[in-house]
Amino acid sequence: LSIRRDPAGAMQVTLNGEQAETLACAYQRILEVRLPAARLGVRPGAPLLLTISLHHDAQLVERYPAQGVCRLSVPAVDADARIWSV
Repeated sequence: LSIRRDPAGAMQVTLNGEQAETLACAYQRILEVRLPAARLGVRPGAPLLLTISLHHDAQLVERYPAQGVCRLSVPAVDADARIWSV
């Protein structure tokens, strides 16, 4: 996954070199990224391990977490329906 700011300031998101409408991000003070699990090749309940690296001019500026990985669980397809009520 790569997220870059183009010269006009728009965020460009690519996964394995491909841009797709299903990939999106927003950034103000918090970076939000939409990545459908199917695009990552993971199933609901499967573990998802990730790190975030910030680069400037091809130099690593920061890495989160500094060591190791963030371990997440891919939510079930009906997760929103189970936790939200109207």
